[in-house]
Amino acid sequence: MKIQHIMRICSIFAIFLIVGCTTNAVEQAPAPGNHNARLPAFYAPENQYYYFTAAQIQRKKGNLDQAIIMLRKAIELDAESPYLQRELATVYLQNKEGDKAIKVLEELLQRYPDDVKALIIYGGTKQVRKENKDAIAAYEKILVLDPKQERVYSLLGNLYVDAGDYKRAEATFRRLLKNFPTSYAGHYFLGRVNAKQGKLKEAEREYKKALELVPDRPEPRFELIKLYKDQGKTILFVSHDLTSVEKFCDRAVWLEKGQILAEGVKRASGQIEGSSEFAMHVKGLELPGYDPRGMKGT
Repeated sequence: MKIQHIMRICSIFAIFLIVGCTTNAVEQAPAPGNHNARLPAFYAPENQYYYFTAAQIQRKKGNLDQAIIMLRKAIELDAESPYLQRELATVYLQNKEGDKAIKVLEELLQRYPDDVKALIIYGGTKQVRKENKDAIAAYEKILVLDPKQERVYSLLGNLYVDAGDYKRAEATFRRLLKNFPTSYAGHYFLGRVNAKQGKLKEAEREYKKALELVPDRPEPRFELIKLYKDQGKTILFVSHDLTSVEKFCDRAVWLEKGQILAEGVKRASGQIEGSSEFAMHVKGLELPGYDPRGMKGT
């Protein structure tokens, strides 16, 4: 009896399940004879979404020419999309077709002059092409539209530095620090601008502030060394980087466990009693380890 009761319950459940599925199918089926009903755009076999996806696949494969063709087809179907226009310009740049990228961006900015993302690409492209006047105009407009574009301040300020316009450069980096008080780049670049203008105390303060924010960065330290050398100060520079030693130091000492091993033969002989007659040098310069007279000239 229990088995028959369970079988009846299962039969009733199966009937409800079948009826429910049939009802949903009837509700979702198109009206009879309505064969011309249009599907949503994303169901169409070839639409802007299809071509955009195809372009991304070709782009990842490195087939940039094919990616450009797919993006242009997508734009034909959705000519008002600024996103597709920016993507096309980006792929043109990847394909080293800067002129075409500029043309796409300029047409886009005519229709959407406040498109910040397009302005960023446009300004960066102009800067790479050394067309700095256009790049500066683009960056200035970006900061008016969106003052929170932190990196743009650095790009703009350094363009002013390259142009020798230190007042505008200083104003730009101060705007950066007003919006981002803990910006390492803001303090570091402001220090460089101050140094170029002869404001040495202000430069030193900004370099030290940059080091407080990012202690591991070497750039502010090297700038401080230059600053102190220009002021005639003595600097004790300890490093294993021979290139840096040659660049910043007038005199070098080799230390091993606190002992002076090499600061030149002439100086060492002055400290080691009775060694001056064995010190081989010519006016303080050590002799080479080989006889150059045996070498063939080129």
